[in-house]
Amino acid sequence: MLTATCGIASPLYSTQVLVLYQTGQETIASLPQGDPESCNLASGFICLVLAARPTSVSAQTVLFQETFRDSATIAPFISGGLGGGRPCLTANSPTSQTTLPNCLTGSPDPSGSGALRLTTNDPNERGFVIYNLPIQSQFGLSISFDFFAYNGTGADGLTFFLLNANANPTQAGSFGGSLGYAQRINTIVPTEPVNQPGLLGGYVGIGFDEFGNFANDAEGRGSGSDSTCVPSPFGNQLVPDSVTVRGSGSGQTGYCYIANSGTLAAGIDNNTATTRTTARRTARITLTPGAAPTIRVEVDSGSGFQTVIAALPAPPGFPDAFKFGF
Repeated sequence: MLTATCGIASPLYSTQVLVLYQTGQETIASLPQGDPESCNLASGFICLVLAARPTSVSAQTVLFQETFRDSATIAPFISGGLGGGRPCLTANSPTSQTTLPNCLTGSPDPSGSGALRLTTNDPNERGFVIYNLPIQSQFGLSISFDFFAYNGTGADGLTFFLLNANANPTQAGSFGGSLGYAQRINTIVPTEPVNQPGLLGGYVGIGFDEFGNFANDAEGRGSGSDSTCVPSPFGNQLVPDSVTVRGSGSGQTGYCYIANSGTLAAGIDNNTATTRTTARRTARITLTPGAAPTIRVEVDSGSGFQTVIAALPAPPGFPDAFKFGF
């Protein structure tokens, strides 16, 4: 899930190699061994890989692989959004439509060199892309992806989220500082409703926040709408270029603040970049299963992964199965 607002925002891209393995053991993320071309990060591609850690490589079962480099997809995605917030594939249009539409604005990329564009750099956009098959939670999850935010004024950001497997959202959460995940009380866009719900079925949202609002409870986020939430320690203060974790919610209830990384020296976006390859960041999110499941977040800004959110208890109501998306 993602959104952009506050003047000329940063366009958001994620090009992904998506490989799903599953066994009866812990599920972790890794690049496919012996196949470096499938995750060509140097060319600006995001690798989103789910892989089990079995006792032997032969015990793994590949469920699907998706690159997003071309003009069509085969994986079961659903998407939606408003205006430039509708995610789309940047490669040349295919002869038939797929579950992810092709971008109608901008110059298309050659087939094999495309990306999944999440938003343009216009204000007040929001949209979503969801992998629409359930993943059993007892196997855990570790997911790595690149994202690119650039050529804007530093707003707003994107969210990686997990949602309950039985949820079927038709719209994103609210725009701006809610990053398409949390709720909002809208007072700035007269054509939008005042009370805006969060993402339907959201279990946890991890916001990569350029501008810094996702960390606070202003605009009706978290305790700003739900008095049962523990208030964010930041009040109405901005925490720019940071990562924030928020919990589950429904409508105007929940989406409570859980944790924040503090401002990251390397930043979340690159406002001076004019191409996505020079704005690359890589995130790795690990969900460890068990009696007391945990979530850990790492970010690589070019010098290796650094832990930005140490392992913390997963929100209550750990689902038996989930879907994931942006």
